[in-house]
Amino acid sequence: MLCWPTRYELHEMMKLHMLRSRSRVADMESDSSPLCCCEYEDEKGGRNHVLGFLCDCDAFDDVADRLFDGRNVPDERYAQIWSTAEDRIRVPFPRGARKIPSFLFPPFFVIVLLNASKFGLVAFTLSHLVAILAVLFFHRKILRFRPRTKFFAIWALSAFFFLFVYVYEIQIVGIFALPKTVSFFENAFLIGTLVIAGFSLRKIKRPKDVALKGVFCRACDKNVVGRDHHCVWIDACVTEADVGAFCVFLVSLLAALGAFALICLTSVCESEFRFNDLILWPKSCAVLNAHFEGDAELVFAAGIHAVVIAVPIAALLTVTVYTKVCKRKVLY
Repeated sequence: MLCWPTRYELHEMMKLHMLRSRSRVADMESDSSPLCCCEYEDEKGGRNHVLGFLCDCDAFDDVADRLFDGRNVPDERYAQIWSTAEDRIRVPFPRGARKIPSFLFPPFFVIVLLNASKFGLVAFTLSHLVAILAVLFFHRKILRFRPRTKFFAIWALSAFFFLFVYVYEIQIVGIFALPKTVSFFENAFLIGTLVIAGFSLRKIKRPKDVALKGVFCRACDKNVVGRDHHCVWIDACVTEADVGAFCVFLVSLLAALGAFALICLTSVCESEFRFNDLILWPKSCAVLNAHFEGDAELVFAAGIHAVVIAVPIAALLTVTVYTKVCKRKVLY
């Protein structure tokens, strides 16, 4: 019969673990020998090893203790865990392990997400569910304490390069060796919508004058006149003067995602012409095209991923148009 430890016994075990860990840190700090390739000095000046990534984290221990006891966990604890993780994710290097820059995390997540999605419906659903939960958690628990983070903007930029450069230009168009399977009209429409989106984004992200009056933006660290909201995905404040450009950006991005999804699905699925033979439409994707010379599973997953991304963008566009157009007409 199993005997579970009481809360008092667990608390004493945690105290003993913390005392032992602190003694190990003190011993390492007193050691004046040069760092080996797997050792480093942490943010507190202590000497640690890359294999101790999950060890001696007071914030993590406190969160685990609170969750086990059913108590509330302060949001700043999650931010502390994230900061500790950023400091401890390192690679061995001569004379001390080197920290991996945090801007490399989002590209890694995007590559893992899309490559895991190509292994079937269950893998696609689970990977995207994990991604959505991770984004919501980071936005609600960590963004409050790290308002100037570029995490979401780098995520969006990584997804753009993976979808429109790697999947489209290399896997479908065949910029290096594969045959060109995309028509001139499809390519021109996709590139044109991306160019329009780029010009709109440039207008939104233009430098804004520092003003004494206005709404203070924690992410931009300055007052912004006519501030509507700060979009973390483009890392820019959207003002009342930028709402038109922001809507154009969303519309062009939706058109680009739609065209990209159609090109991906029609490249690997059985397709037919619709709408007076103007648009090639996927008919059946039960069996992927065996003659496609690229990664058919990845291209199919990328097309569905584009549709998934388009849903919240369409919702954001609808809300923006409603709040900025319809409500003004009602007020006037």
